[in-house]
Amino acid sequence: MAAGLYQSEPVFRAEFDACADALVPHLGLDIRSLIYPDVADEAAESRLAETSITQPVLFAIEYALARLLMTWGVTPNALIGHSLGEYTAACLAGVFSREDAAAVVAARGRLMQQQPRGAMMAVRLAPSDLEPHLGERVAIAGLNAPQLTVVSGPDAEVQDLQTRLGELRIGCKVLATSHAFHSPMMDGALEPFRDAMARVTFARPRLPWISCMTGDWIKPEQAVDPEYWVQQLRRPVRFSEGVRRLLQDAGQILIEVGPGSALSTLVRQHRDRPAGQQVIASLGQDRARDVHELLDAVGRLWASGVKIENRLKNDGASDGTKKALSVLR
Repeated sequence: MAAGLYQSEPVFRAEFDACADALVPHLGLDIRSLIYPDVADEAAESRLAETSITQPVLFAIEYALARLLMTWGVTPNALIGHSLGEYTAACLAGVFSREDAAAVVAARGRLMQQQPRGAMMAVRLAPSDLEPHLGERVAIAGLNAPQLTVVSGPDAEVQDLQTRLGELRIGCKVLATSHAFHSPMMDGALEPFRDAMARVTFARPRLPWISCMTGDWIKPEQAVDPEYWVQQLRRPVRFSEGVRRLLQDAGQILIEVGPGSALSTLVRQHRDRPAGQQVIASLGQDRARDVHELLDAVGRLWASGVKIENRLKNDGASDGTKKALSVLR
């Protein structure tokens, strides 16, 4: 993820390094040795798939990418995060320091991984239509789009639900995950995570964001309440409802800040999206072309009316990036 940016963009590298350094005391390892090893390493690939490592790595990538975009003049009016991404949003909004964010993200990933293993599945139904099919141990974990709901539960129960929905010709797909996140199977993580959140120093948000727990604008008192973050780990992710709030402003340009394009794809599928509204992924699926893809995204922002500027010193960006930004200006 973002290896080209790490190699060529000094701002991204500096911000990612700062996150990696902040994570070392909490993980007992340097994530750079896993995500950017000197030689291909199957053991490193396997560790990156562990929830306790995946979540801190994603936070570091998202944070560094957001900071890079900000140095180019791409300053957000508002933010929305999907589950873990809300921690990045809160950190960018000034609610957590980078060091506190690293501590709680590491604790969150570790505690979630320690819970009983389970399964998650995406289903092509609205929550109200899906609920009658759920058993006692399968819970709705995410509302990703108007007709796309994610469920969590024990493996056997999720497999049984998949079979029953298949017989009804309802589209569903088991997700590549080891645990049943945002479900009762995470209850064992709540109390120790409450202890971790009690050690955080909070500040009122300087940027607005959409809560993925309520699907509405975060209230300042929620943002600084440790219990909000404890419940955010457990309750369903209401991403679709949050996107609906953002789409009420047809002039908004939405950009996905992180690896891949899963969230921007969900937004494009939203029935409330106005025709012509720009939804841009900053990094696509081709890891070998991440610098090109990011600059393409910045170019699309510029073409949509966003003012792009290089606030960096002469040595603050790669030659290719400086050339691209000078053309845009």
